Amino acid sequence: MSAPLLAVRDLTVALPVGGEYFPAVDRVSLELAPGECLAVVGESGCGKTMLGRAIAGLPPEQARLSGTILFDGAAVPLSGEPAGRRGVGLVLQDPAAALDPVRTIASQIQEGARAAGREDSRAVARELLSALAIAAPDRILAEHPHRLSGGQKQRASIAAALAARPRLLVLDEPTTALDTTVAAELAALLAGLRRERGLALLWITHDLALAASVADRVLVLYAGRVAEEGEAAALLREPRHPYTRALVSSVPHGAPAYRGERLPAIGGRPPDLAHRSARGCRFAPRCPDRFEPCADREPPEFPVAQRRVACFLYGTGDSGLGTRPSEPASEFRVPNSEFRLP
Repeated sequence: MSAPLLAVRDLTVALPVGGEYFPAVDRVSLELAPGECLAVVGESGCGKTMLGRAIAGLPPEQARLSGTILFDGAAVPLSGEPAGRRGVGLVLQDPAAALDPVRTIASQIQEGARAAGREDSRAVARELLSALAIAAPDRILAEHPHRLSGGQKQRASIAAALAARPRLLVLDEPTTALDTTVAAELAALLAGLRRERGLALLWITHDLALAASVADRVLVLYAGRVAEEGEAAALLREPRHPYTRALVSSVPHGAPAYRGERLPAIGGRPPDLAHRSARGCRFAPRCPDRFEPCADREPPEFPVAQRRVACFLYGTGDSGLGTRPSEPASEFRVPNSEFRLP
C-alpha cells in the first residue's frame, strides 16, 4: 500500500462554551491514501464538519487545536493556513454561502487557478465547468451566483476548489441541499473526476447509501470520537459497534419487512458539547449492549476483522473489564440488503 497522502494523529478541536473549552473533535486519527475516498458519517453534531474544516486549514477562529496533521509526509500548521495552499480543496454544504454573491463565477474560479500559477485561468474555468457537466459554460462563467440553480452553484463551487489543483478534496455534505436526481449525478461526476485526476476525497455525509456508493472506507464518529472505521461494504453490511448498527438499522431499505413498520430509532440524544462524559463510553447511555465497564472507562480502539472498533464488546476476556454479554442486543436490526442511491 502506498504511503498516506493525509495522516491525522490525535487531532482535537476544542470550542468555547460558557468560558470553557470542550472538544468537538476528540483525539481523532485517520489516514487517506492518494486517490482514495473516505466517508465520515454520524449524526448531526458528532464533529464531522469540524474535522473536515480542521483538515482543510479552516477551523473557527476561536478554536484550539492539538495533534498532528501530515500532508504528503510533511507536518502542516493546524490553523491559519488557507486550504488551497496545502493541496487541499474544501467544498461546503451550501454553495450559496460559499460563493461571493457580487462576483461572477468566472472570477471566483479563476482566482484559484491563478493562485496555482495556471496561466490561462479563463480556459481552466471553462474546462472545469465542462468536466462537471455544465451546459453552456461560457454563459455560466459570466453569471453571478443568484442566477444559477442549486446544482449549478454546487458545480461552480467544486470547480473553484479544483482550480488550484488540489490532491485532496474535503466535501462537506455537498449533495444535501440538492434534489435526489441532481445529487446522484453530482456524486457520479465526482467519482469520475476522482478516477481521472487521482483525487483523494474526504466525503462528510449523514447519508449511508451515498457513503456505500462513493467510499472505499467509512469512519463513524460519535460525540467527537471514532466509534468504528473500516472497509465500506463490509462495515455497512456487518456493522460491529452498537452505534454503527443503530445507524444502519434506521435507514429505510425498501425491504418487505420494513413496509408499514416504524423504523428502529436510537433512544435518547447525543450529548451536547459541554456535557460529554469525561469518563466512560459516550454512547453508553443510549446503548442496548452496555455492561460493566462502559460507564466508567473509555473504550480503546480494538482491531476487529481488519477494522477498528471502540467498544468493550471486542475486548479480550482476561482484560478485567467485567462480564461481557454473550450476544449483542437485538434492538438494532441490520437488513440483509445492499445500500443504493435512488
